[in-house]
Amino acid sequence: MMPVAAQSKASPQTGTGVKIDMRSGRARLVVPPLPSERVLSRLVWTSMITLDNANRTGDYSILYRLGSPGFQQSQNLQSLSALFQPLRDARVDVGRVIHQTPEFYLSPGVDENGIMRLRGGFDDRPRQIRFDILFDYSTGAWRIHGISVVDMESRAPR
Repeated sequence: MMPVAAQSKASPQTGTGVKIDMRSGRARLVVPPLPSERVLSRLVWTSMITLDNANRTGDYSILYRLGSPGFQQSQNLQSLSALFQPLRDARVDVGRVIHQTPEFYLSPGVDENGIMRLRGGFDDRPRQIRFDILFDYSTGAWRIHGISVVDMESRAPR
């Protein structure tokens, strides 16, 4: 039941824009808007499928490439493999959730640093796949900034 996580340790401000107010000369962070619920679900499904494929093949290069610049700076293929070893050892089928709609336990949101957090799960009794995924808007797309996935009993507290 131990969460498995990989997260960027670098500054989360890599993907947001900076806008300079010409009157005051002050810079302010431009935070991207929250995507539609359909896009949020797609981001979760894509992350789950990518992680499932990485766990099945032992090749974490796609998961790594889908990461934000900060994620890529703080992780490498070996560290990702080691972090997700418990899921591999338990033979958790993370991909089993792709036909389900994710349930968000926290309202999806974008913080003042432009990091979007999606935390929730897939009710697949008697077990659940739960996730906590951070995304950074970088190079025109939401990219994984941190990811935690756990397989646990459905009745466990959220």
